[in-house]
Amino acid sequence: MTRQGKLDEDVKRALRGEKEQLHICSLSKWSSHPLLWSHYAGGHNGVAIGVEVSDPACEVVEMEYADRPPMIGINDYSPETAKQILSHKLSAWNYESEVRVFVRDRDFVNVTLKEISLGSRLSKTDRTFLIDFCKTVCPEAKIIAATTGYA
Repeated sequence: MTRQGKLDEDVKRALRGEKEQLHICSLSKWSSHPLLWSHYAGGHNGVAIGVEVSDPACEVVEMEYADRPPMIGINDYSPETAKQILSHKLSAWNYESEVRVFVRDRDFVNVTLKEISLGSRLSKTDRTFLIDFCKTVCPEAKIIAATTGYA
């Protein structure tokens, strides 16, 4: 938003154009938060994959959390403004500890697999498959059995 509450149409067009060129990979710094497992891993029926971004073409940005969106003045626009807007979320989402990886001109990010956390409710068949798969494809990755946090 501008300080006056509305964006000029030219600024809106420029922001849309900039956003369309950006591709985003959203990650979290943590794999153990119960809300993350509930919201993104089917209530512990999925997996969390720990990666290291090893791609020099990418920009890794930690999300900023606030009670309102960033204020953008008409004279504040630059080619980085869209990225600035996309690097903010409302405070209610801070439990995610989100990190966004921005890349242009392609639809992927090169990463190194570091660990895989297996949901506590993952089926035995899926658990066995994933352990065997990881040991074959990336034997140096750590395999972790996630817990719900309840005794």
